[in-house]
Amino acid sequence: MSYHGNISSMPPAVSMFNGAFEIIRPLLLCEEKNILKYSETRKFPDEIELCPFEDKGKRLEMKKLVQQMADLNKNARINLYRSMTNIDLEYLPEKS
Repeated sequence: MSYHGNISSMPPAVSMFNGAFEIIRPLLLCEEKNILKYSETRKFPDEIELCPFEDKGKRLEMKKLVQQMADLNKNARINLYRSMTNIDLEYLPEKS
């Protein structure tokens, strides 16, 4: 919203390249802290290859912003997620 002026998100499952393959995000609703705790419990090895775009995007900045929001309201994370499917069109301006 702040960088591109639109509201969008990658859904839990999305078909790509005319159905050539489907990307799934089975851990979408799991909190990062729980995933980290599970990986430690299972003794998974550390990540070897990082995303090549990790330091080029705004993910870390947005992660910090969402954390600040969660510090103010414990439901902020889930409310942000839920808001993607709960848009009140009555209060949106019409396109010109």
